[in-house]
Amino acid sequence: MEREYKWDAPERDNLEEELLAASGAENQECDSIIMEAIYYDTKKETLTLLGGALRLRLENGKGVCCLKISMEDEGGGKVRQEYQVPAENIDDGLEKLPEAGAPGELCARLLSEGVYEVCRTSFTRHAMVVTVPGEGEIFTGELAVDTGRLIKGQAAAPFREIELEYKSGSLETYHAFAARLQESLGLQVQEKSKSQRAMEL
Repeated sequence: MEREYKWDAPERDNLEEELLAASGAENQECDSIIMEAIYYDTKKETLTLLGGALRLRLENGKGVCCLKISMEDEGGGKVRQEYQVPAENIDDGLEKLPEAGAPGELCARLLSEGVYEVCRTSFTRHAMVVTVPGEGEIFTGELAVDTGRLIKGQAAAPFREIELEYKSGSLETYHAFAARLQESLGLQVQEKSKSQRAMEL
């Protein structure tokens, strides 16, 4: 299960430091990851109709296939069922996803119908694990700034956004942390996923 908040990132220097200062969180060292994500669907738009997404993401050259389904709102954030496996290509990923708990019938249907690239994103992620300090109900999550391009065919557009993904601990503290971050820096919520925005190009 994936839970995350997403905001448009303001064009300011030292944004990661500002995020930490505003939130009051403690963090580990920041990692820099080069990512390229290719999104797929069938000619029948099977995943679009289900409100889902299928992608093959290269993280510093390493392939990961991910299937996301059943998106819904919770406390202002996003909640999705998410399954992922290491994969060399999209067919390899679809064959392995049921082993990670993904619906086998859906994966078989996608393989049978055949999937094709609908859009892609190319970006650099500066990510850090954050822990809310103090006693009692704490939470741990990943706070990231993504900077790159949305691509559909020959069309492309730049983007920059902030993501806060829940990892463990108190959900109440997680939502409160996100609200404090948003208010402190005057962040604007980004309602659409990267793939949705790329598809609109």
